[in-house]
Amino acid sequence: MFCNFCGAQLPDGTKFCNICGKTLAPTQQPEQQFSPQQPQPPFQQPAFNPQQAPVGYPQPPMGYPQPVTPVMTQPKKKSKAKIVFAVIFIILAAIVVISLIVNASKTVEHGTINGNVYTNESIGIKFTKPEEWNFLSDEELVEFNNGSISTEGFSDLASTLKEIESVYEMSAQSPLGNNIIVQLGYIPNSSSYSAEDFLNEFADQLESESLLTDYNIGKITKREIAGEQFSTLDATTVKSYVTAHQRVCARKHGNYIVIFIMTAFSQEDLEAMENMITVP
Repeated sequence: MFCNFCGAQLPDGTKFCNICGKTLAPTQQPEQQFSPQQPQPPFQQPAFNPQQAPVGYPQPPMGYPQPVTPVMTQPKKKSKAKIVFAVIFIILAAIVVISLIVNASKTVEHGTINGNVYTNESIGIKFTKPEEWNFLSDEELVEFNNGSISTEGFSDLASTLKEIESVYEMSAQSPLGNNIIVQLGYIPNSSSYSAEDFLNEFADQLESESLLTDYNIGKITKREIAGEQFSTLDATTVKSYVTAHQRVCARKHGNYIVIFIMTAFSQEDLEAMENMITVP
């Protein structure tokens, strides 16, 4: 410290100057300006990421809450294959339901004859015979069916078929013996019986008769008749030096089966007879 009067250097805390003898004034401490304490923000713990901390940064104590980086989880995408399979399954199920509804609505009725034209709207068939041909009457059809159906049975053919299963519904014949027969059969709902099954049974029947008559039986094929696909079986036979050609065509119609049996004495007549079958 220094003397306030002579400026001599004195030890700290000296009350009298040993040079000039003056009483020294007490050392004045600078007044501290009081300022009201500013409110401090509450303690905020720094976010700490050990992976980003500089070297030497103190490690947090055990239990220190670690920052959580949110993980953006993508919504699981449905497999395209599963979606396609589900769509196909729905479409197939709809087709099956529609098919069942359509098949259940199909029925059969007895056709009508007007002049040379036989029409059966229920199965979508019209047959126009040549002028010299003859249709069998209902009474003749009863006899042709061996009495299994009455004339009244033709008025509700669908119900009749559930009882007798099969009926010859129309027959027309030429003077030379060429003829066409329309046969209808009933198939129960639970049956998987097909047009091919009928033709196979027909072929078996022909083979059983081959002991008396020589039949040449072809293979089952597909033919379009009156805009519909028919399963078809051709056969020929020779009897008394006369060759007869026979074509049997069948297709399912709901719970029924529609059958054409055509017989002619030349292949040309057989093809011409098929062309007489058209759409109503």
